[in-house]
Amino acid sequence: MYLVSLAGGLMSAMVIVWPTVIKANYIVGNNAALIVENIRVFWALLGLLSLLTFVTTRHGIAVLHVKENRSKLKRWSYLMPVVVLSVLSLVVFSLGIYKVKPLHMAFGVLGVLIALGIIRYTFKAEISKKEWLFEHIGSTIGSGIGIYIAFLSFGGRRILQVGGWEIMFWITPFVIGISASFLATRKYRRQIEGEA
Repeated sequence: MYLVSLAGGLMSAMVIVWPTVIKANYIVGNNAALIVENIRVFWALLGLLSLLTFVTTRHGIAVLHVKENRSKLKRWSYLMPVVVLSVLSLVVFSLGIYKVKPLHMAFGVLGVLIALGIIRYTFKAEISKKEWLFEHIGSTIGSGIGIYIAFLSFGGRRILQVGGWEIMFWITPFVIGISASFLATRKYRRQIEGEA
């Protein structure tokens, strides 16, 4: 997951910095400046998905290691990517408003909510019994959602070529992932409450 998020982040950065080189075949006609702007806006979303995948993967692993002792999560080195996620999410959300891009707005909000959720969990006065397990489940499934969305929406649409149904590549992994997270959390919460 780290490798995939790193690759996505590097590809996004390359396209955003050098769109006229990386995406030269798309930049034709009199509207070159507008095309370059739209390319950068679109790839900012992939950059956000890459960072979202990195942060959720890292958090899912970290909560397993620290369990109830969250002091390691309170370090600046741990929190910095979470803060960057919240800032990039706000940037992507703003781009979504400016360019009227609903996906940018939706993932911008999602990124902020995930960042705030991680910060809330990290600094909560107390956590309930095995709450780290539910945090792990949610973060791990969240990172999977990011990867599936990136694969389906960027690669799958070229392979499957479904025309106007491309929005389904963005929505389906999200709906399935959230449902899986809810069901897994409910299952393990019942088991833990049954043990008590």
